[in-house]
Amino acid sequence: VLESSQVPADDHPQTVTTVIDTETGETETYVKRDPLPWFAWDTHGEAGIYAGLARGSPALRLEARQGIFAVKALHAGVIASYDQLLAPSPFAPQGAGFVGVGVWMKW
Repeated sequence: VLESSQVPADDHPQTVTTVIDTETGETETYVKRDPLPWFAWDTHGEAGIYAGLARGSPALRLEARQGIFAVKALHAGVIASYDQLLAPSPFAPQGAGFVGVGVWMKW
């Protein structure tokens, strides 16, 4: 092993190049952040649980998102969420769900 380096995780593609000076034996590593492609399939998904307020009451939210494709940093996919009220009022239902499609931007 001549050299080891760590590159921070990033959604952008990166090119790592290491060169060696044959006269001195020194190595140097370059990391170049490549541009995002104009179109790419997005197979990333995520799920989470959140605590907060919904309709004025304490609530838990379950949420899942699945990407389908991306144009540069703009991603398109599907999202689903469900809010469960922890202290429901008599005038509001205990839970509500949502399923839809949308776009989001990553940075």
